Amino acid sequence: MYSFVLWYTPGCTNCAGQGGDKKEAWVHINLWKEGSHEKGPIKIDFGIMVRGIDDIKSIHLYSPFAFQSCEDLAGLLRENPPLIRAVFNESYEFDSGEQDFIIRPKEGDPFILHALLMGQDLNVQGRIITINTETMGKPLKQYYFRFRITIPRENDRGLISTHKRDISRFSDYLTSTEIIDFRLNDIRSCDRECRNHIGRGSLFGIRSVNYFILRDPADLVIYHGGETRCRHLEPEIWEPYGLPREKRLIAYHFYQRAPKKDGNGHEHIRDFSVLVRFQRQEAKILIILALTLLLGLLGGLAAGLAANFISFKLGW
Repeated sequence: MYSFVLWYTPGCTNCAGQGGDKKEAWVHINLWKEGSHEKGPIKIDFGIMVRGIDDIKSIHLYSPFAFQSCEDLAGLLRENPPLIRAVFNESYEFDSGEQDFIIRPKEGDPFILHALLMGQDLNVQGRIITINTETMGKPLKQYYFRFRITIPRENDRGLISTHKRDISRFSDYLTSTEIIDFRLNDIRSCDRECRNHIGRGSLFGIRSVNYFILRDPADLVIYHGGETRCRHLEPEIWEPYGLPREKRLIAYHFYQRAPKKDGNGHEHIRDFSVLVRFQRQEAKILIILALTLLLGLLGGLAAGLAANFISFKLGW
């Protein structure tokens, strides 16, 4: 298994990572599959809140999996304010702009929801996504970016692995288990090329990670890593986000918070890793079809024998 990595390039040579304090970030992640088929593509949404963006030249995310597309989501949120409240789980006031959307929470500092434009402030080179901040006006020091990558199942290399086994030899069902192993900033899992890229910049001081896996309500979750939460997603709110309206998905919430220091400030999350299993029972379609055909053949054979026997007895 390989890890996603989030880091940044400082705006000056003597900024964070060169003896100064690290820039802080809060990370949101949504992971879900498109369609119900086990081979459907994987969607991963990354939301990154950055504080102190005026001293950051660029932000980078390395994906260990080749993805087929990368698209901005901030513009979508801006067009659907109920989604903003659902994503942040709070009420906000908004000030609209052409590319920047100032969000003012009831508590805490305001921040900018910035819509990224591919080829301008959002660029993709291989498996590295780069957000260039130098062209941004930066009227506030706190920015939020949100984008989605789509990974074909043949490229996931173990992010989601599927295992199937019979409940019993005579059962009409088998148990299908999906194992999702997600990692962020687990540098030990990175290859040399990735570590070289990171070495030219600085890792963020991550204050919190909120990781959501969106699943079918029929799935059974198995997780031994500590506390988790879950809730139904409202289809009428989340349909513009790309989720199916005909099914109320459940969002399983896995999270980690950086502890406070003895004095002022917080510690930082060094790496984040969650392994979770989802189980469901699936009908053995081929076996059921075979049994149906067999019963049909046996029924037809029995009817034919019965007809011949009656004909013989009656002398027809």
